[in-house]
Amino acid sequence: QGNNNAYCQDNEISWLDWEKIDADLLAFVRRLIALRRNRPGLRRERFLHGSDARWLDEHGRPMTSRQWHEPQRRFLALRLDGAEPLLLLLNAGTEPVAFPVDTAAWELLLDTAGSIEAAAPGSVQLWRLAGPPQGLIGGATDAAREAGPS
Repeated sequence: QGNNNAYCQDNEISWLDWEKIDADLLAFVRRLIALRRNRPGLRRERFLHGSDARWLDEHGRPMTSRQWHEPQRRFLALRLDGAEPLLLLLNAGTEPVAFPVDTAAWELLLDTAGSIEAAAPGSVQLWRLAGPPQGLIGGATDAAREAGPS
């Protein structure tokens, strides 16, 4: 009704009837709320600047200027360091992407596709993000938080 931004719509366009919501969606939203409540890294009090955020490609390397301008690029990883390090992996493509993860340093907190099995701590695992679009959130393990950023 005149604006395509859902957050600007306080009417039936953006209202959600929680009585009729799908049970799986409700459970997922509850998990998101609990995750945000329990992870201070997801409740930042200031905008990210410079080294607060490390943008990575599918190989775990820093994104280059050229990569930022590739229109076909559909994978992006974001590493947030600090007291509560987080690793966000996003695959908006239709092809799977494997991202190397040290499970001694990271634990899986959320998988939007529910397709990743837990790996033994201390192993190195490829977190495989399948297409269609999928996102993962990984949190630093207690040992990794104590060791600091690598």
